[in-house]
Amino acid sequence: MRYTVKFLFLSLFIPLSLEARDKNLPIPRFATIRPERANIRVGPGPGYPIEWVVVKSGVPVEITAEFDNWCRLSFSDGSQGWVHRNMLMGKRTAWVMNSDVSLFSTAQENTTILARLEKGLLIDLQKCEGLFCQVKTEGVKGWVKRTDLWGVYPNEKVN
Repeated sequence: MRYTVKFLFLSLFIPLSLEARDKNLPIPRFATIRPERANIRVGPGPGYPIEWVVVKSGVPVEITAEFDNWCRLSFSDGSQGWVHRNMLMGKRTAWVMNSDVSLFSTAQENTTILARLEKGLLIDLQKCEGLFCQVKTEGVKGWVKRTDLWGVYPNEKVN
């Protein structure tokens, strides 16, 4: 009986603590698709039809609503759908949204250009300060104007 009471207490406590933690996260916020394949549904639950499938890990998404363990997502092209929160991770990525974007050596425009980034390139966000974000792509780390990226808010600080 003692074990039953402990199990009952823990089973009641754990979901509440997870739910409380999730409620502290802001909406909207950016996240990233975790698996290589994620079903995007028309509603928040496994009973809703799959509208389409993300077939690449690391795709940045904007969480625009939450219901239970489901998140409504917005994608860079404006499409929306629902996914189970287990399909998401906090690691930040972004899409390069403009053509011929400069990757600078420091967070200033008048510094060395390390590379030119193509529109549609998926990059890892390292941190964002002011007008620039430090990114990493294909082993090269540098700074990009945040206005050239989709996956970070204009005044958001990313560590």
